[in-house]
Amino acid sequence: MSDLLKQALPYGSEEQRSSFSNLFSEVKNLKKGELLFAQEEINQNLYFLSHGHVRYFVLTSDGKEVTKYFAKAPCFVGSTLSMARSIGAPFAIEALSDLDYSKAHYPTILEKADRLQIYSLLLYLMEELFINKEKRELDFLTKDASERYQDFVKSYPDLLNLIPLYQIASYIGVSAVQLSRIRAKSS
Repeated sequence: MSDLLKQALPYGSEEQRSSFSNLFSEVKNLKKGELLFAQEEINQNLYFLSHGHVRYFVLTSDGKEVTKYFAKAPCFVGSTLSMARSIGAPFAIEALSDLDYSKAHYPTILEKADRLQIYSLLLYLMEELFINKEKRELDFLTKDASERYQDFVKSYPDLLNLIPLYQIASYIGVSAVQLSRIRAKSS
């Protein structure tokens, strides 16, 4: 079993993690700028990123891109809403660098979870999603834009020179002009 998968999923027995990892496809590649899936696309796959970075983003009705989240390998990504309810994803996931990934069909994971005794692993993954979501929401409620920018720099230093500033600005909830001011003050 992949050491990267073990790093991304440190919970459960060796047998459970091995059974879980066997549900994933062979490693595939995506080029920088390509979409793992599009907004409104029904996508019932859970993805494991073994190399690269992605961003979750929403395209608003007026054509504006809003960055929801960044993720870096090794990690799991996908749209819980689309996987669980078989409806269009509320966001797209874009490769910010060349990407290596595997995927597993979520309904198949659920179908086999009982026999493979991997429900505890699924619960762990869902807990991680909820924890990250809570942290992000709390940051918007309790931190100013400058603090959110500093958190971004600490969490994603490798993205600073990889992505356009408007993506960072939308992620921390400010305009590009406001981000320029924040960056000028912090340098």
